[in-house]
Amino acid sequence: MASLIISRSGNTLDCRSWQRTIIRPGKLTSRDARLYNINEKNEVSALRLDHDVLHYGGFTLQRSTSPTEQCQPFIAGQGDNWVFRAAAPTAKAPGTGTRKKAGVVRYRVTSRGRAAPRRG
Repeated sequence: MASLIISRSGNTLDCRSWQRTIIRPGKLTSRDARLYNINEKNEVSALRLDHDVLHYGGFTLQRSTSPTEQCQPFIAGQGDNWVFRAAAPTAKAPGTGTRKKAGVVRYRVTSRGRAAPRRG
């Protein structure tokens, strides 16, 4: 399930729920008479509105009167005067940090423009 929630001030919350809920705050902007959403990761998605149907990010969204249950914990306020809260960072399980994968050689570019294996 996907939702794009837009506040009166033009702030957006892209909220997608499948196995877990992913949220991305953003800002609505216009360019050349077209609407776009730019999220916190600087990903730009065009918006196209056909009556009460919004085409956004490969989705076809229908207007609703309230946010989905999965998105409600990230929203404060009433009516359409919403304030969006960021998701709390998730803690990584012990031992799941960055590590080298067996059999993978990483390369760096040398000053002469050649690829050389990284050390360490």
